[in-house]
Amino acid sequence: PHKRQEEGATPLPGGMTLYVKPAEDGTSVGDCPFAHFVRMVLAEKGLDYDLIPSTQENKPQWLLDDYEGKMPALRHRKECYVDSEVIAQYLDFFFKDPELAVANSGEMEKASAVLDGFFPAMAKFTKHSPNGDEEDKEKQAALEEKLQGLEDHLGADGRTGSYLVGNGEQ
Repeated sequence: PHKRQEEGATPLPGGMTLYVKPAEDGTSVGDCPFAHFVRMVLAEKGLDYDLIPSTQENKPQWLLDDYEGKMPALRHRKECYVDSEVIAQYLDFFFKDPELAVANSGEMEKASAVLDGFFPAMAKFTKHSPNGDEEDKEKQAALEEKLQGLEDHLGADGRTGSYLVGNGEQ
C-alpha cells in the first residue's frame, strides 16, 4: 500500500507559489529586483514553484487582506511570506541544499548596513524624470552616497572574493 507523506514541523518541497509584480502588459513578470532575488534563491535551491504576476485587480483576496497586497509573496502551502529577505531566510532554513547563508553574522551585518537604503535610492533615481531642478541633484547625490558605501565595503582591507558577503567558497 502507498503511504501518504504528511508534512510535519519541517516543510516539504512543492506546493510553492510566488506572486510578483507584473510588467506593463499585466501578465508577464515585471522588473522588481526583490522578486528576481527570490527567484534566484528558488532556482539555486532547485525548488519548483508556480509564478504568478499579479496586478492589484487580480491579487488573491487573502494577500490583500492579510499581507496588505505586498509582493513578492511566497505562498508555501499554508504559509506565506512577503519580504524578499524573509523569504530567502525561510527557504535557506528549511531547504539547506545548497546553504546560501554565510555563517559569519558580522559580515552579514556589515553588508546589511551597506545595502540599507540602496535599492530605494536606486529606484528613486532611475524612475525619476530629470528636468534640471534641485530634486535631480538630491536623488543623484543620495544614490552616489549609497554607491560609495558599497564601493568602500567591497574594497575594504581583509575582504576576499568579489561577493558582498564571504568569498563564495563553502
